[in-house]
Amino acid sequence: MTAFLTYPGSDPELRRKFGLGGAAVIGDLVFLGGMALDLTTLTRQPEAVTIADELRICLAGILKTLEQANGTLADIVKVNCYLSDDRYRAEFREAFKEVFAPGPYPKCLTIVAGLAGDCRVEIEVVAVKPPGGRAAVNPGFFDSDRLGRSMGVTAGGLVFAEAAALDWATGDRLPEATTLAEETGICLDRLSAALAEAGCTLADLVKLNCYLVSDNDRAEFWTALNERLAPGPYPPRITQVTCLDGAARVVVDAVAAIPEARNTSA
Repeated sequence: MTAFLTYPGSDPELRRKFGLGGAAVIGDLVFLGGMALDLTTLTRQPEAVTIADELRICLAGILKTLEQANGTLADIVKVNCYLSDDRYRAEFREAFKEVFAPGPYPKCLTIVAGLAGDCRVEIEVVAVKPPGGRAAVNPGFFDSDRLGRSMGVTAGGLVFAEAAALDWATGDRLPEATTLAEETGICLDRLSAALAEAGCTLADLVKLNCYLVSDNDRAEFWTALNERLAPGPYPPRITQVTCLDGAARVVVDAVAAIPEARNTSA
């Protein structure tokens, strides 16, 4: 059964007006989001001067909601952050690392999208409800402490992970990722390594969100991805065009089901 939580002190009439339902609790997982939007004016809250301010306001609202499920920011396992401009990425990353230090760090995908009002930051999160278990999924090539985020996290019988063909220290694309197909293959190799840490393979994928920087790359990406996942099962996926980290042309954001947990639930 799904339970719903609302932000303490929020105006129920305003929430109904905009169809805002708060957080959903399903099993051990909590799904919710936040932004620094004043619903009465549909403008950014005046306290959100810097990107760091705006992130903290988003997370403060999320924390107040999570507290109703006895949760804290340390229970967040996945963050999708949407920025209104790619110029804000570096400041957001630094603020994010500072908020969650010294860990455990959630997985964090950051992309550029249109946001409501004049907001520059919006985040959606998945958290695990205490005492639900969580574990970081960071293969040896991913330095979670340095980056301030995890490559993946397990919670609620699922793995949330993402992959890019980047040297994360410099933001440069790996030299062996010459073609889009090669870059896609490296993403999937890295994703496979992360999933293996959680006892999964690409065959355990249940959802893929794929991001490209150019629509011209779509056909080559689709072909490379389909060949790698053949003969299936093919997970549901979306493929969108946006700004990505560093020189990446492809980012793959995945959800997989841990076989042991899946078999237990069945």
